Amino acid sequence: MNSLLYNPLNNTSINTLNKVTLESCINKLLINQFHNAKINSEISSTTANKLNLNIKTELPNAKINNLKKVEILINPQKTNLKSSQFDKKINIDIYNHKKPGIVFDVDGVLVKGKNVLPETHKALKLLDKLNIPYMFLTNGGGKTEKKKAQELSQRFGVPIHEEQIVLGHSPMRMVPDEIKNKIALVIGPDTCKDVAKSYGFKKPIITKEIISWRPSIWPFENQKMLDCPYDLDNEFFGSVLMFNDSSTWGQDIQIACDILRSINGKLGTQQIPFEKQAVPCYFAAADLLWSNDFPLSRFGQGAFKIAFSKLFKELTGKTVEIIQYGKPEKTTYDYTKDLLEKYSKQYLNEEVSNVYAVGDNPSVDILGANNYGWHSILVRTGVFKVGENDKHYPAKTVVNNVLDSVKFILSQENLLNENEN
Repeated sequence: MNSLLYNPLNNTSINTLNKVTLESCINKLLINQFHNAKINSEISSTTANKLNLNIKTELPNAKINNLKKVEILINPQKTNLKSSQFDKKINIDIYNHKKPGIVFDVDGVLVKGKNVLPETHKALKLLDKLNIPYMFLTNGGGKTEKKKAQELSQRFGVPIHEEQIVLGHSPMRMVPDEIKNKIALVIGPDTCKDVAKSYGFKKPIITKEIISWRPSIWPFENQKMLDCPYDLDNEFFGSVLMFNDSSTWGQDIQIACDILRSINGKLGTQQIPFEKQAVPCYFAAADLLWSNDFPLSRFGQGAFKIAFSKLFKELTGKTVEIIQYGKPEKTTYDYTKDLLEKYSKQYLNEEVSNVYAVGDNPSVDILGANNYGWHSILVRTGVFKVGENDKHYPAKTVVNNVLDSVKFILSQENLLNENEN
């Protein structure tokens, strides 16, 4: 650990020495990440063309970002300051300047389908330049956080870490081990099976594999099947996991309902009469709609959930019990907040103050941010396209695009320089 020492320092731009200019001098000593400087000893104004300052941390070896107090020694014998009143130490209390944290949705905010929106590159590079922490919180998924980070990094042209990624299914890492040890039906693209394994699920399976165990479970021609990895005649299911958007609604809903109506999770059995849902059911998201490069918004997992829930109730007379993750659920925001703070500390050595959430979907992004107490910002590049604000789920701020949202945040936090307007 090294003490911070500047001596001598030439600074011809500072002509007066008082509370304000002394703080300016500190900023010019490359510790402008600190603010709220408070001078314990009042100093009269004076004129000086050259200042020689000794700046040391009270605690030796402290990293510059962790400074709590700085001592400034002004020695008039080495400057052109005339009064001996400056031959003393001035204590200045320095507080870490906390940075705002930003949580971005992806689809409809940064990208539209396969196309990166034109404002995205400039917005993210500006944040990197100012060392401001940001995360990506999306109800999408179907891949690991590491793979998603690599994909976005390549598309956006900025380095992105997997710790900056929260997908709809990310909180499923927290599912208890006793459930993870049993067979889990995973709904979504085939890649979701590997994601589930990375979360600790020991026996994930997809409907294509179940159909090969007993093809009459979904009795239609030309079905795509994969070898079943488990002995479903003797093993029991422990959960149903809706990981990502389904492209095979019919077979997924049919088999999920079969498992939930079974006796203790044994596929092929049925409770008569139905009394209790056999296994827990988890959903990664509940978006009715999402935005891509097609002119109209597309059905999301929320649409699947409506169909699934309706059919389950028709079959059983009871409402399916779903443990819901994704936006706007509080569990997902707790998970994201914790990850944002850890990432900011580990990679940027910054503490987070205010959090801003930027999204395009009022019923998901804006509702979730408002409920959690974050500053919600609605952009007009996705599900929401026109109007002053959404009538049902109004955002605190509405802007045209992601770059405008970043500039708004920086102006709110007094971090926007004139050349960045």
